[in-house]
Amino acid sequence: MPITRRQLIVLGGTFVLAGCSASRPGDQNETGVRPEAIAVDAGPLADYAAPGIYGQFRTSHAFFIVREGNSLFAQSAICTHRDCLLSRSDGRFRCRCHGSTFTADGHVTRGPARWDLPRYAVEKNAAGHLVVHLDRPLVPHEFDRPDSKLLIRG
Repeated sequence: MPITRRQLIVLGGTFVLAGCSASRPGDQNETGVRPEAIAVDAGPLADYAAPGIYGQFRTSHAFFIVREGNSLFAQSAICTHRDCLLSRSDGRFRCRCHGSTFTADGHVTRGPARWDLPRYAVEKNAAGHLVVHLDRPLVPHEFDRPDSKLLIRG
């Protein structure tokens, strides 16, 4: 018995919805961030002694650690245009998908992105490690909050 056009559309929609809702424990979303990773121990502050952009968490948790002077902060590694993973390029960030660029502190310098990058709240734990809170994103007008960066010596 041939399938009608209506039956084909309903069947196709069912498969699409089933595929969208299918998930296994430990799966990552499109940005590569594991949903269960709320607070990330980014290691000892001494690991970030020199100014620059540190990318060891770019792929696993979609953020960069940035040291500017005596400030240390966690900058999102996801482009605000279409959620593509950013790369480091000459002390800046660049979107490989559509070419947007951002300064090290997340300000858009070239579109199509129109919004600056968010940061994540950070703190120093009792062991002297940097902890990044992925459940607490901060937008640019919140960058003066105490948890938007760590002030460190040397």
